[in-house]
Amino acid sequence: MSAENDDFTYVTHKKPYRNKKGRKVYPKPPRRQLESDNANEYRPAPTDNLPLEEHVKRFEQKAEELRTSDFWKEFKSMITNLLNLKSPSTSDSDPESPPPTSSLPRNIQRFIILGLGSPTTSPTATYQLAFALEFYDILNAYASGVEGMIPIRAYDPVFNAQDRALLGYYKVSTPPTGGGDGFEFDVGVRTVWFMPHCPTGLYEKLCRGMVESTSPSVAGNVILLGNNLKMYPEAKTKEEMASTYPSIQRVTEEGLEIRRLPTSFDRNNVFNDICLQWDWKIQKEVPASIEHEADGKASPVEQDEEEDEISAKIESLAL
Repeated sequence: MSAENDDFTYVTHKKPYRNKKGRKVYPKPPRRQLESDNANEYRPAPTDNLPLEEHVKRFEQKAEELRTSDFWKEFKSMITNLLNLKSPSTSDSDPESPPPTSSLPRNIQRFIILGLGSPTTSPTATYQLAFALEFYDILNAYASGVEGMIPIRAYDPVFNAQDRALLGYYKVSTPPTGGGDGFEFDVGVRTVWFMPHCPTGLYEKLCRGMVESTSPSVAGNVILLGNNLKMYPEAKTKEEMASTYPSIQRVTEEGLEIRRLPTSFDRNNVFNDICLQWDWKIQKEVPASIEHEADGKASPVEQDEEEDEISAKIESLAL
């Protein structure tokens, strides 16, 4: 006996069976695999047999949907303003955040995509990857001092062969992390960390790297596009934060620049609670021998931009 639904054919037993109470039970067709966080969306189990061209075609369809959305237009305007330190327009303004006091750094040295998920099987990951690549293109256009393209890499243990092929098609390298959680956050290089909806522990490790760094310029090296870090202290007591996520607690208490992403994307589970966060106000002990050099400089970000000489060998940097 078979039952058809869209493109799927379910095959069940011809005869019912009896449960423990002796009642007849007719087997139900298997439920289709969940495609995304939307409980109404289903799809067949992913296949490893699709050619790369088909994955690229599917990705481009979602990328085009993103590029033509009001969400992307608002975000692009916001980023342009931040890169040039212009006052936000009405559509860019965030009523819960004051206007930015420091511009977004231009001379990015790396772009890291972390914890993305599988872009060939998850629609959420596909939209997020499309967003990351569009954002990357903007930063490349504004980059100064970097020879060639900014290195872009993606790390996630869930990547399969199709994911790696798709990422490689868009010139995103997928080096191994070294086993286990094995990922080390290098905050000594100016990097955009694209980390949408990652586990809290990963944000804690990134913040710990900033807190433990002895470099006064670390405040300008980390540009995070990920979960709003301020929501964690709001959901826990100070005692709970101190025992579980002390580094997140410190960086949010000492201050940072933060801009929320627009909320106009049709699929609200893709970019919800995602913020652009930079210019961390982490208090560092500056050696007395160089303390006088900081006098008269507007901000750690501007100071770092003036003194930072980007290596011509940036392509060979390793995490």
